[in-house]
Amino acid sequence: MQHATEITSGNKLHKRVLNMLRLVLGLTVLSVSISDSFGQSRNEPTANQAPKTEQGTTQDKRGTKNTPVTVNVVPTAEQQTASEKETAEAKIKASREEKLITYTGDLVLVGLVQFLVFVLQLIAFVVQATYMRRSAEEMRKTTEAAEKVSRDQIAHSHQIERAYMSCGGVPARRRQDEPGTYGGIVVKFILTGEFEVHVNNHGKTTGEFMQIAIGFCDATNIPLEPTYHPEPFHDWIGPGTQSRPMLWKKIDPPNASAVYGRIYYRDIFGECHDSGFLQDIRPDGSSFALKGPPAYTASN
Repeated sequence: MQHATEITSGNKLHKRVLNMLRLVLGLTVLSVSISDSFGQSRNEPTANQAPKTEQGTTQDKRGTKNTPVTVNVVPTAEQQTASEKETAEAKIKASREEKLITYTGDLVLVGLVQFLVFVLQLIAFVVQATYMRRSAEEMRKTTEAAEKVSRDQIAHSHQIERAYMSCGGVPARRRQDEPGTYGGIVVKFILTGEFEVHVNNHGKTTGEFMQIAIGFCDATNIPLEPTYHPEPFHDWIGPGTQSRPMLWKKIDPPNASAVYGRIYYRDIFGECHDSGFLQDIRPDGSSFALKGPPAYTASN
């Protein structure tokens, strides 16, 4: 490569030298022509000979067709140094370009590897997220199922262990002793015109009596909806209690043939409940349950 560069530089310099020589020869010929013309106008023989001699000399320097002039151009030390410097710079530039290409290729390869790693990480992240979502969903379902079982067990336990209270009653009577024959005593029970309310607890735990509502109506014309006016009445009713008299309510109107009522209580778990009843009132003082609208007998 260095040799080719030297040849090219030598050719360029050779051409430049040849052009300069041609220019010098052309100026010389022009000068000789002017001198010949000037000598002939003065008719001086000696002047005519001088130009001929110079012309002949000039023709010899230019050469002829058969014997052309050959010029050997030898580069100077400075030109040789400049050529070597250009060659070295060209090598350095080529080396840098080669290194740049190699470095660029390495960067592209690293970029591809990083992209592949990113894709693999993305796939792993998606798979992990999907697995975690499914695990969380399964855990949620398992937790909900366990909570439901626990709630059901607690509710079942409450249903078994809580108080179950009900009420009813009979027309109130009072004892009246009257003298009998032969000095004896006759015991009679006289209706007092009141209704004696009884309370029961069929559950396994104590119930807290909170309120009570008692009303009277005609057994042959029972309203579709009862009219309750709850009154505070607090007491504790133990488990297994049956027909415990709680209070006495005046039958109003006196000729009422039916009584209805509802009690409100709370169990040991803090839940509130209520229970109702509907009974007839007979003239002889007996009382039995009546069939009526569910609103009267429904329990909670």
